[in-house]
Amino acid sequence: LSIPNFVRHRQVRERIPVYAGVVSPYMLRMAGRIADGVLGHVTCTRSYYRKIVLPALERGAREAGRNLGDLDSAISVLTIVDRDGARARREAAQWLTFYYVGKIFHGILDFHRWDEEKTAIVNAFRAMNSDAMSTAVSERMWGEVLALVGTPDEVRRQWRAISELSGHVVLLAPAPYGGLSFERYRENYDMIFELFGDRAMRS
Repeated sequence: LSIPNFVRHRQVRERIPVYAGVVSPYMLRMAGRIADGVLGHVTCTRSYYRKIVLPALERGAREAGRNLGDLDSAISVLTIVDRDGARARREAAQWLTFYYVGKIFHGILDFHRWDEEKTAIVNAFRAMNSDAMSTAVSERMWGEVLALVGTPDEVRRQWRAISELSGHVVLLAPAPYGGLSFERYRENYDMIFELFGDRAMRS
């Protein structure tokens, strides 16, 4: 990499690792062949990660003469913590709807045969109906999505289950747009730091 009129006085690392943010089986195979690591999307579910993501990565790695252990992997997890667990779920459902409405993520919904939910998600988003978005994510979806959502106690229990899937978990907190006020954005970050700060995690 050469940038005119720019000089780095010391080299941070000899080689910059390339992580692929991919979802479909074909792209996961590609990542397994050539990437240094994979960053899973927040739309990924527990079953999709185990049954689609990991096997596709392993197949791609094997095609390139590598092992799955040669790749670094991380999962992104939608994180909304609130002492009002119902409010956290409503807000998280709106964000999951925002992501799942994209056709690139319909493969995950189709994998689970969540046809009714897919229709509800698309219709709610087209109508920009926040109430409908909040209810479009069904109970069976909540049992599968990789999300840390609810009260602090609920999130602690969810964390124990999610952290077993991958050695690296990226906590993705929604940005202050799309219906989430700046005040709620700050409150959520404060709760995340309170719950996942070094001192809190050791206690």
